[in-house]
Amino acid sequence: MMQAGGGRSGPLRVAHFYHLMSQSPFLAGAEAPPGLAEWLSDATKVATTYRLQLGWMRAQLPGFPMLRVPQLVDGAPLVSSDQIHHIPWARQDFAAGYQLMSAPPRVAGSGRELGEAAARVAEAFIHEEEWRQFEGAQAALTASDIDQLRRVNTSLRHEVRSEAVDQFEPGNLIRRLEFRHDKLEGALDSLTGDAANYARSFDVLNDLLQTTLETSLDYFVEFDRPSVLSAVDQIDLDGDHAEFSVNEVVHVGGLVYVPDAAIDEVGIVESTSLTMDHGETRIRVGIKVLRGAREGLDL
Repeated sequence: MMQAGGGRSGPLRVAHFYHLMSQSPFLAGAEAPPGLAEWLSDATKVATTYRLQLGWMRAQLPGFPMLRVPQLVDGAPLVSSDQIHHIPWARQDFAAGYQLMSAPPRVAGSGRELGEAAARVAEAFIHEEEWRQFEGAQAALTASDIDQLRRVNTSLRHEVRSEAVDQFEPGNLIRRLEFRHDKLEGALDSLTGDAANYARSFDVLNDLLQTTLETSLDYFVEFDRPSVLSAVDQIDLDGDHAEFSVNEVVHVGGLVYVPDAAIDEVGIVESTSLTMDHGETRIRVGIKVLRGAREGLDL
């Protein structure tokens, strides 16, 4: 397991983040450990297969490849090579014709079962509320909305071009990504009406895709089930987010099951910090609650 940008990276994504982090000047000249080449070859094969599955799944979104959202403008965080939290949207996927395929393209040795499983997952997504809301938001766009999106996207594309990002921060990936995020948020805030609803509903749907296809799937490839926490207390709930204190070590990006009646659900760990409670060191954990996950996992 690797830690990338404060989160975990399991078997499906580890090669992507390794290649990204290996470009860091801090690792320049570092001696490769024994067996790295063989491990990296295997990890890259896994990552390539997964990347095709993910690209095909994204291509099933309503309106693909003509997605007019600022989030997918060249240089925006989701498509940037600086992306350290998720697998970037690849520009070549928009021209690959994946939306016309009934299943993802196969990689030699991957087996037909992977494609069939991906098709079933895509079918399930279509029935989710986030999917329907984005589809409806897209259908509601008028010519005026599309023109507004075009103008905002053009401006954002200029703001996050390589020269502008390099001038702000030439090397630190986190600062570069923060710069891109700040410019994107400014662009999103400038949108109004149905154009704004379209862009924000994409955020909600993409968050569902990331939670399911990246964070959760990557975790379950490595582990059979979420970690079950005990002795959870000092619980604070805020919608689909919760904070609580435990004595157990957990990792950002991991999946945990909180059996306390106030939550009684699976969640993705978003943050951890050390606190002192009457002289005792505790771990304060923040999670995103995944409603309905417990039932599906038979916990």
